[in-house]
Amino acid sequence: MTVSVISEYRREFLHLLDSHWVDRETFHIKEMEELVGKLGKIGQVYHPIYHLMPHMYASVEYGVMTAL
Repeated sequence: MTVSVISEYRREFLHLLDSHWVDRETFHIKEMEELVGKLGKIGQVYHPIYHLMPHMYASVEYGVMTAL
């Protein structure tokens, strides 16, 4: 059985990266949550992405803690 990410989802993810994450130094929590969610779904198909997830969760945690 072959499992893959559909091309429409891939396009949405690439558009998100190009439109929101190029040359960023700061982020809004909602933007990071959207990115982490999409990466998590892609990680179900492409397992090396899971190595990035702890760093993404740490960034969300840092953003939440500094926003308080």
